[in-house]
Amino acid sequence: MMTDTDKFKQFVDELQKAVEQGGLPRDMLDFARSMLIVGGDMVNSQAIIGNNNVINVYSQASTPVEKKDEWNESTLLADALTVYREEKAVEQSKVSEEPYPGLSAYRIQDASRFFGREQAIAELTVELERRQVTWLHGRSGTGKSSLIQAGLMPALLKKDTCAILVRSVDESPTLALKKELLKRRWSNDLKLSGESLLQFLSKVDEVLKGRHVYIFFDQFEEFVIKLSEAKQDEFARELADCVADTSIPVHFIFSLRSDYFGETTALRKRLKDRVGGEYLVRSLKVDEARRAIVGPLERFGITYQDGLVDAILQHLGSSEVDSPQLQLVCAKLFHTLPEQSKQVTFAHYQKLGETKGIITDYLKQVLHDQTIIPPNQYKAATYILSTLVTLDGRRDIKRASDWYDDERLRLLTLSWRVDQKHLPTSDSALAMQAGSPVTVVNFIEHVKSHVSAQGEALRQFVNDILERYTRDAQKLFVDAVILSLRDARLLHEIQSEDGELSYELIHDYLVEEVKGWLDEDEQTARQLRGKLVQLQLDFNQHKLLLNAKELGIIASHLSNPKLLLNDTDKRLLLLSAAVHNKAQQWLDICGTNGIVWLRDACQNESLPIEIRQGSAAFLGELNDAESFHNLLETAERSDKASKHVWLDLLSRYLDRSTTNYHLPSWVSRAVFFKQAELRINDGRDERREISRTATISAFICGLITMLVSSSIKSPFTALLVAILYAAISSVIGFIFAQGLTSTIQITRKWPFLWQSLAAIGTGGVIGIGLFLTLGAQINVWFVGGIIALGQTISNRYKDSIPSNVLTALASALIFGLALFVLQDQYWWREAGYVVSVTVFSAAYLFSAERQKK
Repeated sequence: MMTDTDKFKQFVDELQKAVEQGGLPRDMLDFARSMLIVGGDMVNSQAIIGNNNVINVYSQASTPVEKKDEWNESTLLADALTVYREEKAVEQSKVSEEPYPGLSAYRIQDASRFFGREQAIAELTVELERRQVTWLHGRSGTGKSSLIQAGLMPALLKKDTCAILVRSVDESPTLALKKELLKRRWSNDLKLSGESLLQFLSKVDEVLKGRHVYIFFDQFEEFVIKLSEAKQDEFARELADCVADTSIPVHFIFSLRSDYFGETTALRKRLKDRVGGEYLVRSLKVDEARRAIVGPLERFGITYQDGLVDAILQHLGSSEVDSPQLQLVCAKLFHTLPEQSKQVTFAHYQKLGETKGIITDYLKQVLHDQTIIPPNQYKAATYILSTLVTLDGRRDIKRASDWYDDERLRLLTLSWRVDQKHLPTSDSALAMQAGSPVTVVNFIEHVKSHVSAQGEALRQFVNDILERYTRDAQKLFVDAVILSLRDARLLHEIQSEDGELSYELIHDYLVEEVKGWLDEDEQTARQLRGKLVQLQLDFNQHKLLLNAKELGIIASHLSNPKLLLNDTDKRLLLLSAAVHNKAQQWLDICGTNGIVWLRDACQNESLPIEIRQGSAAFLGELNDAESFHNLLETAERSDKASKHVWLDLLSRYLDRSTTNYHLPSWVSRAVFFKQAELRINDGRDERREISRTATISAFICGLITMLVSSSIKSPFTALLVAILYAAISSVIGFIFAQGLTSTIQITRKWPFLWQSLAAIGTGGVIGIGLFLTLGAQINVWFVGGIIALGQTISNRYKDSIPSNVLTALASALIFGLALFVLQDQYWWREAGYVVSVTVFSAAYLFSAERQKK
């Protein structure tokens, strides 16, 4: 994996090549060095980017991962446990200089300033020793994590036990436990990685020589939120096995929010009668809250003015007090206390707006404090915080990489201001004009405009470099914002399963405030973004595209300013639209990249054929000559097995293109038959509708003809004969519609004269049978040719001749001709024949015209 330093070196090497080619000033190299990482191999060096923002880049020399065969795994585990216990002992011996943690949880090193839970610690320590499994639950904000880390773990460690804190975000609790103990010694190649929980804890017990082990699974609600049922069942079985084996002195403590406690019913039932104890962690009682306020300041020699603690408690709540609110208020009072002052006074408390003002303004104050969140990070900071709240009002967890690819953060990166001193000098061809707002985006555009006249190869080369630079700049920008938010104690950092850092809001008390930032557009965009993520996943895994309805929904929200589509989204939407023959709108959105994506899709044999076909057809509609030549060349050199696929793609391209291309004779013949097959398949719906009309109208007209010409005296027999006659007429009408419409579809791109002759010939031949039936006269066979001509004109000039005018003229012509050719002594028979032929003609042509609208 390339480090930032390696990327920097590669970037500078590429720029050096560009300089040597000419057209790119040498001081661009200096710009690269200042915009990325200053210096070469370094430890604790600085990358200076933005408006005097300094980001510390720590490069820690990593110890080589010991190979499996170099370690005895028992020795490895023993060493890991020794180091783990020593680290906890060191943490416990530390004394924090902060009396109040704010929204953060108390940790082991905060035990000496953790007040108010003395009774709970004493009771629970005894309970934990007695039970194999204990469930700690309480609503959010009651201080469960603080009770565990600063209360129970230090108390248990004093008794020469081993207390382990585990948090599994998106992995099995068993795996999270192993990683927590082994830390950097962990490897998936270890045999320990495949062992069950019971097997692993048995080895831990051997190392610890019978010492009691207390395993705290904190924030265990993530177990039911994040893990699949299969992983939950697997852990439940492993836990039950451990609980059943009483020879190992191990105790499991699960801490979670009360609103998720019911979700653990199946797990608790699996343990049967060994479910263990259940302890409800409540908010602080008044006397407990009083000690939590006063106690931490005692070692600083600071006191509260008489009556102030009571006032704070009254403002915080009557009978119970939430720890996060208390910590926020007290931390604010302490940090704003005048220097040398040894008492927190009423005046100071009221100046800060009392409890309500402190809590309400906390988030706003942090975000608007330019020493904490620089101005050019403000929008990105609020956006990142908003992504950590779900639409239903819960905290969410995001990986840093989720933000590295985020389109809105990319746009914010492009507006990131660049320090003027890191730009090319004023005598350089790349120098920016004095006073111009120097941002990443306008510097990139400035560089592009400068090199555009130096040749296509250099322009593309520099464009590629700048694109990679933009991605690196976004990563650095996001990291800078995350660092600011974390230092402001607004973000909680979590180590994910694969070692990548994830983040969540420091506490649920921020959720309501942050959720209030989400307006209607933002909520809609968030829902669509979630849908697009799932659709992208479906495409990557199963090559599934959006259906027409899903495309329509997203298209209807394109005017939403909060819906920002990245290139991955645009590509998926464009390919889906090409399959549904609705690609033009999405091509306008994709810009020049869209043509490239469609070309790549045509040539990508790993994609489903319908994607390649849709792309080829739309490229033909665009008359993209490069695609034509690529398809033709590939078809000519492909083997026999794949040649038919490339000819199919070429046929689809040519079917939509309005350009006349010269084709080799063998390709021309193959394409003709492919296009005929293609047009017949594509015109299936049109033929079905026209044929339905022809069948029904022929049936009705057959009845009319038979009823006016029949000499059968029996009404019943006459009716049966008429129905049979009408059925025969409907079959012939169906054949007429299928044959004529297919001919017109196949000859769609022929010159009008040749298409008309082909249609008239087909209509005339099939019409001999049809109109002999409907008109009872062979003399009206030519009516089929007239209808064929009418349908051809309708098909070719559908935008200029209204359907009703065309239908009326054709019907009148047929009517007049029929009167001329029919000679019968019974006038009603002549009239019946004429009506029959005219009704069919009018219905047929009207249906054909309607299909073109």
